[in-house]
Formats: sequence, structure tokens, C-alpha cells
Amino acid sequence: MQALNRRTLLTLAGGAAAVVAGTSIGLVPHGLATEASEPFTFRAVAGLPVKPLPSYASLILEGTIDLTQRNGTIRQEVRAGGPQTPSTIAFPGMSRLIQVVDVQETGGLFQIRGRISDPIIGNPEESREISIQVDRAHGEVRTQFVSTPVVMQLAT
Repeated sequence: MQALNRRTLLTLAGGAAAVVAGTSIGLVPHGLATEASEPFTFRAVAGLPVKPLPSYASLILEGTIDLTQRNGTIRQEVRAGGPQTPSTIAFPGMSRLIQVVDVQETGGLFQIRGRISDPIIGNPEESREISIQVDRAHGEVRTQFVSTPVVMQLAT
């Protein structure tokens, strides 16, 4: 069995992202806004790699959006530890900050457009533009992680 060094661990984390699309990620809404003047705040967590393998890392998506100004900030990072107990230690090069440039809301569907201000190191093909869709009616969140589509389940 090959020894697990940092390079191998990061490679596994990146490879695991390709199969994240088939898993669900719990989204814990801190304040799903009902009025445009209230901020829209959320946190999403998923285990990496996906089942049936044990999760040794967590994909975390946290954001606050001003629906009136149609802007905000979303932070996406991969941290050590499984989804039930993620640590505060982020994997180097796997964190990114997303500046929200527009939000459209129609009947409980939030279409969020953002620009990645610090893309993941080692992935030059990654687009700096990102779209996050929160569909409250169907309980889904759709986005991308390492250029791979991800469908998440919205937690109630």
C-alpha cells in the first residue's frame, strides 16, 4: 500500500470532487430570507471522498447575500475531518472566495452569479465565473466544485 503524503491527499481530494455530483450535501439555512431587506445566509457541508469510502475531509460552503443590493460573499473550502466534525484546518490551495455579483429570486428560486476571486491552485482551466442555484421549492442547491457540477439537498 502506498504511503499517504500531502500530494497524494490533495490528489484524492480533487479526484473525489468528480464524484461529488452524485452525493447530497446538507444545507443548513441560518436565515433564508423572506423579504428582500433581510440577508440570505447559509452553510453547506459535504463529506469527501463520497460513500462508500470514509470521509476524511469536508467541503464547506458558507455565504451571506444582501438581496437588496444583490451582492455578497460566499466562501468555499475543504477542511480536514468528516462532515459531522470538520476541523478549522483548511487544505492548502483548496479554499476560494466568491464575490456575488447578482442575485435573482423568483418564487423561492435564487439564481446567484459570482466571481471567484482566488481559484483553486493547480486548476488553471477553472472558470472564474460561478453559478449557484438555490431551489427552495424542490429542496435543491446546484453549483460546481473543481469544474464538476454538484447537486445538493436543501436541509429543512
